[in-house]
Amino acid sequence: EIMPSLVGSEMCIRDRVHLFGLYGVWRPSDAGWVQYPPNDAARAPAPHSHQRVRGREPVMAVNYADFRDIAIEDYDAVVVGSGFAGAVSARQLAEEGGLRVLVIEKRAHIAGNMYDEYDEAGVLVHRYGPHIFHTNDQRAYDYLARFTEWSSYQHRVLADWYGTYMPVPFNKNSMEIAFGDEKAARLIEKLVDTFGDERKVTINELRAQEDPELQEVADFVYQNVFLYYTQKQWGLTPEEVDPSVTARVPVFISRDNRYFQDAFQGMPVDGYTRLFENLLGHEKITVCLNTEAESCLLYTSPSPRD
Repeated sequence: EIMPSLVGSEMCIRDRVHLFGLYGVWRPSDAGWVQYPPNDAARAPAPHSHQRVRGREPVMAVNYADFRDIAIEDYDAVVVGSGFAGAVSARQLAEEGGLRVLVIEKRAHIAGNMYDEYDEAGVLVHRYGPHIFHTNDQRAYDYLARFTEWSSYQHRVLADWYGTYMPVPFNKNSMEIAFGDEKAARLIEKLVDTFGDERKVTINELRAQEDPELQEVADFVYQNVFLYYTQKQWGLTPEEVDPSVTARVPVFISRDNRYFQDAFQGMPVDGYTRLFENLLGHEKITVCLNTEAESCLLYTSPSPRD
């Protein structure tokens, strides 16, 4: 087995106006999605910069090369892509297999969609949307801990419901805010009886119930949580979205206000790009940026006898 199972790296794009992570507020910019502290949410994004201006230096610098300057026959393995799958594969091949590895990356940077960088104001920008690492796989978490320190961040989201903030995903605490303690107690009991406690239920499952009060919960969640967010994000109604997408923001029959319940959660202290620099910083690994995978393919004409 050459690659540890790395699961749980997920894009979590929030509504730019009404959804707030307690770690800060996500706003779009030309550079990508930028996370601002809550007391600085109204500040306009600073001009984009390709220079990382904060964070510790990588343990070992990545060996970058121009593809035109290397001889591909000098390498034992070629890995296409420098996201998690590619970077971990390259590290394992070099470290455990002792192979000389060439990593081909078509973008101008490593780290795939996890790429982040500091802008001129010192704000860490997630170029391709906010990412929060979470997994139940201790082996994956421990493996990556070799290449980064983790902040013990756990994501919590609040929705602005006509001036009142309620947890998202919609849960027992949200229900008490929306319906009041007495009615919420009755609705929670029905939800637990129908689905079980500590369960996550999709909007489609809720709307399929015949109980008028559970339908009322479904309608409330649909109108106040899913409808406008889904239309804004996807340009579709929730019914038109694949169930696996809709299930990303379930109703959670719980009092746990965290967005994820995985055992291991956090953010790399120095950012994701530094994590990938540490992963790929190995004497047997060479990285070629701005290089299409087709560059590595060798085409031969068929023999006249074929």
